[in-house]
Amino acid sequence: MNKISPKAKQLYDEAELAFREYADSCVWDMLDNYYDFLLACDDDFLDLFYITYHTEIETEKDENENDYTSYVSPEIVLTPKAPHKFEPLYVMVVGFVLPRNVFYNGFGIQCDVIKDNQEQGRQCVKMMKELLGV
Repeated sequence: MNKISPKAKQLYDEAELAFREYADSCVWDMLDNYYDFLLACDDDFLDLFYITYHTEIETEKDENENDYTSYVSPEIVLTPKAPHKFEPLYVMVVGFVLPRNVFYNGFGIQCDVIKDNQEQGRQCVKMMKELLGV
């Protein structure tokens, strides 16, 4: 069984904090995918990326006409620090996407919201290492 490194745990905690205010099932599913990705990472690999969060919010009315605030599309974005021939990796509720707008036509590893996605996390890290040449 994989064990998360202290650095990866710190990165997960930072992401959880960034999305805590309006966390819902989509946020927790996306964070679960991120955790499964981080389980497969070593610290040297994580040092290759800038990590940012897409935390745009929107407020809508629920079925009772009460305001409901949520994240528009919660994502964690891993951008390579060195220039490479690919776009950032997006960790989303649907899985791991590169580039983001062509999930079904480009590189994408779909995650299941009900099942464990550690294998998908390992596949993603393996693919990213191949793309980075590390």
